[in-house]
Amino acid sequence: MTPERWQRVREIFQSALEREPSQRAAFLAGACAGDEALRRQVDSLIASHEQAENFIEAPVFEKAAAWWRNALGGGNRSEVMMRYCTKCRRSYPNTQRICLDDGERLSLKDPYNFVGRTIMDKYRIEALVGIGGMGAVYRAHQIGVDRCVAFKMLLPNLALNNERIISLFEREARMAGQLFHENIAIVFDAGRTADDIVYIVMEWLDGQTLEEDLFAGDPLSFKRTGEILRQIAAALAAAHAKKIIHRDLKPANVMLTKRPDGGDQVKVLDFGIAKAISETTDSPVSAVMGTPFYASPEQFQLGAHIDGRTDIYSLGVILYRMLTGTLPFIASSVHELIHLQMTRPPQPIRQLRPDAPTAIEQLIARMLAKDQDQRPQFAREVWELFSSALKLKSLGQSQGEPKDIVVTEVASGRDVIRDGGQASVPASSFTPTKADTTFTGLSSNAADSTRLERVIKRLIDNLHLPDPEDRAEAAKALGNIEHGATAAIPALIEALKDPATLVRQSAASSLGAIGPEAKAAIPALIEALEDQSASVRRDASKSIGRIGPEAKAAVPALIEALKDPTTSVRQSAISALGGIWPEAKMALPSLLRALDDKDELVRNSAALTLGKIGAEAKAAVPALIEALRDQSILVRVCAAYALSGIGPEAAAAIPALTEALKDQNEAIQESAAAALHKIKPRT
Repeated sequence: MTPERWQRVREIFQSALEREPSQRAAFLAGACAGDEALRRQVDSLIASHEQAENFIEAPVFEKAAAWWRNALGGGNRSEVMMRYCTKCRRSYPNTQRICLDDGERLSLKDPYNFVGRTIMDKYRIEALVGIGGMGAVYRAHQIGVDRCVAFKMLLPNLALNNERIISLFEREARMAGQLFHENIAIVFDAGRTADDIVYIVMEWLDGQTLEEDLFAGDPLSFKRTGEILRQIAAALAAAHAKKIIHRDLKPANVMLTKRPDGGDQVKVLDFGIAKAISETTDSPVSAVMGTPFYASPEQFQLGAHIDGRTDIYSLGVILYRMLTGTLPFIASSVHELIHLQMTRPPQPIRQLRPDAPTAIEQLIARMLAKDQDQRPQFAREVWELFSSALKLKSLGQSQGEPKDIVVTEVASGRDVIRDGGQASVPASSFTPTKADTTFTGLSSNAADSTRLERVIKRLIDNLHLPDPEDRAEAAKALGNIEHGATAAIPALIEALKDPATLVRQSAASSLGAIGPEAKAAIPALIEALEDQSASVRRDASKSIGRIGPEAKAAVPALIEALKDPTTSVRQSAISALGGIWPEAKMALPSLLRALDDKDELVRNSAALTLGKIGAEAKAAVPALIEALRDQSILVRVCAAYALSGIGPEAAAAIPALTEALKDQNEAIQESAAAALHKIKPRT
């Protein structure tokens, strides 16, 4: 769209808004006479102004002013909403989460007076944590199963006699209920009460949104950006495989919590305006969707077709902001912003981030292409290209790596099997050469069993290629098949003796990915705990833990590994002992000693593992009380988590946890409050 064309669209749109709705059709018929494309473009803007598809937010034009204040960092931080304690009524700034006087979780002011109520004898509403144009989110306690949940409610004034809004809400529940992935928030329940409260119940996530993290405007490191990007891409790939697109992907819909190792655990929220894609892979836009800063050009065009590449555009905006601290398109009005989104390229990121590799600049330019066909076609491809540009670890080596790509031939450039299996390479076409064996993933979900068997056989053959990098890639690809690769277990055991460290490491990791079916590999993995390479010892420990209680013969070797000079090996050994529990009870004294390890990551792992063990770890309570005073914030959080896991048997820790409620760190406040609730539940 040319600037002149956009100006014409904008003039007609503004003139149409000045008229009564009943007069608009006649006006538009004259103003757009003979130009159907112009009429569609104006209709698109009018639809975006009037319709709301996301139950939790107002239409895109209505919420623009708030976005200018918040997303651009120009808001007045002193004007944010206050929180208060529902018990003592003391007020706090919005950044505080726990009352310092009585440990209660703080709430926003609730205009609907739901705080304190019990819904359907199942959900005790404890605090209002967010409210939007169409819905509110409460923290609630699910009484029957004793867990904290997010209770998402359609605002009563909207639910009253409005079946269209209710149907949209129910569609959100159905869409979200189809998605089961470690990077997508889980939906537990949904329905309507006798007094017409329409609700969805989701898992409660303690953390902050990516929007909150980016609010200060500081760019993220390439490493952290990559970790967040990888997990968002994994979530999108899982949704796209189910024929579901998000259509409102933005930092406010990306929740960040902390993993035991201190890294970010990503959960993508609110597939609330998601729409099932038709079997022909795309669907017509019935109304403009999304938030204008992150919406794709096709979302502003009525009658255009959208598919997973719409989410890839939004992900490109997020990636741009993570790396530069700013948005690719900034304007003084929402109309100008849409004009930029539809007609202008973004400022190249290397002008804002000179240390960015050229390949990443090119990737973002592709993701933000106006033409869908010019963008990366699949979410996983984005991560592959980004990680390749930074020379990060390949997908098969990283914990929690994406699993749904089938085969990507990086060097050969031929057609590949990708997310959902839209393109394929017959297994018989693979030949054992370096150009054709640089695999980065394999999944049993995208090919029939016969073809999968042929591919596995080819990968086993590739474990004998002359180049160690090729052998390592084949081993990693087998691991990404997970349980479907049981036929490869003997070959992977043999690969643990490979002269190349990278091959041994990949083989050790892949055996763990196969899981309990790889129990025949336990003796070889125990032997690998004495490998000269720390990375092999580390991954051998991880894999033993993933095999589970069947690996009880490895407990003595893992206890010995707790003395390893390498931090990551000790950390992995601790986690492995937790995976083998309860067959690892003899390791409890060693786990207690690990709470005094010189490295905080080891202390973190020890605390978390003790928490997973639960009441049987009650002997650890004195040591965990001491850990609540650790100089590391993360260790203190993990210690509180562990005491929570031990439950009532940790009653001796109540004074120390009460003191922790006064800690200046919000995460410590929340973990201490959660532990107190578990140890001494309110009656």
